[in-house]
Amino acid sequence: MKTTLLFLFSISLTFILQSQDQRYYRQLGLQLLADQQYEEALAALLSYQKEVSNDEKILLGIAICNYHLNEIEEAERYFNTYSESVNKLSNRYALYQARMARVKNHYSLAAELYKSYLREETEAVSLRQQAKQELVQCGNALSNRHLLAELEVRNSGKNVNSKQDDLHPIASPNYEETFYFSSNRRGNMDIYVMEKDSSNAKVLDRLTNTGEEEQLLGFGCD
Repeated sequence: MKTTLLFLFSISLTFILQSQDQRYYRQLGLQLLADQQYEEALAALLSYQKEVSNDEKILLGIAICNYHLNEIEEAERYFNTYSESVNKLSNRYALYQARMARVKNHYSLAAELYKSYLREETEAVSLRQQAKQELVQCGNALSNRHLLAELEVRNSGKNVNSKQDDLHPIASPNYEETFYFSSNRRGNMDIYVMEKDSSNAKVLDRLTNTGEEEQLLGFGCD
């Protein structure tokens, strides 16, 4: 009898510890996702998903992490799994469907999806601002389609392209061989400078980059 009770206690304790581990990884992953630490968030969320495979919020979180890490095929797979498992799709999902269309250069579709998201989402101010900016980018892409045949697209390599978002390359008005771009590879969006040959990409100093979000959108005439 005593042996049986000890055995049952051992099983119960193991179950409790496993449940605590699962809750820990879930909470950790979602917090890291909110902090935009996508690589770390993905590792935690995948650890949780090994034990709990049908958590809708986690499926969406894994998809979002993969998107920001430029793992587009994996992101699409998890977005599809999420959409098939819920009765009502979230506004966040709608935003990322627009972003997925934009990544694939389906600018007309992306524009319609962004507009739909903006009609439905009324509270997430920061995400609404990002969506509006990305919608404008879709419009610019559609307006300049006739130039695509004249452009040569080249990958700038690992010195410039990270697993995070690297955006808005802008030529320096003073130095012909210098470009600036924005990236959130350190968490917040910061401004970086690089040479035309894609070498020596580095973050600008603290006089330019604060603890907030910085993006260079252009240079003035002065």
